Amino acid sequence: MKLHGRSAPWWGTQLSILTLDGRQIRGFSLREKTHVRGANGHVQRSPSHRILNGVSWWASALIAALLVGLGPARVSLAKPANFMVQVRVGNKLLEGRPLSWSKQRVYLLSRDGQLVNFRPKEAHDYRRLSTQFRSYGTGKIRSQLYKEFGRQFDVTGTGHYLVVHPRGQKDLWADRFERLYRSFYHYFQVRGFDLKDPQYPLIAIVFHDRSDYRSYASKDGSPPSPNTLGHYDDWTNRIALFDVTGGKSTRDWSTNAETIIHEATHQTAFNTGVHTRFAGVPRWLCEGLATQFEAPGVWDWHAHRMDRDRVNRRQLEAFRDCLAHRWESGTLANLVASDAKFRSDPAGAYGTSWALSHFLSETRPRRYSKLLAVTAARPPFQPYTADQRSVDFKKIFGDNLKMLEIKFLRYMKTVK
Repeated sequence: MKLHGRSAPWWGTQLSILTLDGRQIRGFSLREKTHVRGANGHVQRSPSHRILNGVSWWASALIAALLVGLGPARVSLAKPANFMVQVRVGNKLLEGRPLSWSKQRVYLLSRDGQLVNFRPKEAHDYRRLSTQFRSYGTGKIRSQLYKEFGRQFDVTGTGHYLVVHPRGQKDLWADRFERLYRSFYHYFQVRGFDLKDPQYPLIAIVFHDRSDYRSYASKDGSPPSPNTLGHYDDWTNRIALFDVTGGKSTRDWSTNAETIIHEATHQTAFNTGVHTRFAGVPRWLCEGLATQFEAPGVWDWHAHRMDRDRVNRRQLEAFRDCLAHRWESGTLANLVASDAKFRSDPAGAYGTSWALSHFLSETRPRRYSKLLAVTAARPPFQPYTADQRSVDFKKIFGDNLKMLEIKFLRYMKTVK
């Protein structure tokens, strides 16, 4: 069985990589992630969270005064600022948009799209740069990538992507990501969803082999499972994977095609307004969309136009196995409200998330798009409670979730 990485951005809970057979999940609390990722992608570790001393209060007050012109008080934004600041953390000079801050932690969106977090007392030399957030230009980011990865890699630009890949493999990788972006755009255009243009080039990194990929993916101290082929990290806003052919094939990408498609869908969704990186996206919605795109009739609809081509066969099998052995009345309502099923029954959760997303997008496409818009509009760094998730879903699809579940199961019996 081919095993692929699965990333699940989810503020305040887990960022996970899941092997498709459900045997292993790795995850960590995003609120516990306590290192700084600078513009060059290197990791600078910082101590764990703890109660801050008087120096931290003083530093926090300086940041607050700098950013919003207030005195020494706790500051936390309901809506991110649009201006830019410059601050030095350790030996790194960071520039970006402040998203949220308090006496414990500052969250900064770097000008290359990476999310940086640090404790106020670690920072100094604060300076306000501009009244408008501007990303670095493509040339600047390309230069940073060459500096980070070295000349054994090329960096190829497309309309929306910068792809870091082994030298001499431009034709092998760059166009694939751009094709996936265009397919994503078409999918939502016909469903009445207006996509935003990405603020910065989308970055994909293709390593020479599994060893190089694992070394890169382990920088945060949590190495991926041996079976993981790739992942999207919403902190760095990057896709990372490796060439499973070892550069031997210039055409066949079938072995990790689903990984590329799945992770590119995550990345595009989080950068075009379909999801938001900075608030809790219901995991069924996030993974359901990504698994939909694995079907050839979704990501390559020009060549696969039959209804059956939009069916993810592997996820349909996982859903039917869950339905036969572990399904209970109310499963749909529980999945809408909670991510618990991803912990108790990962394979069933992925299969059911795909099935529900397929059902809604095929039978209620406009309302499905509206749900995505509602969840993407949530304020950053705010908890998305089970009650609120249910309320938002019911406002769009109706209060009677038992009846919706009956219709859902009846529809799925017709899917071949």
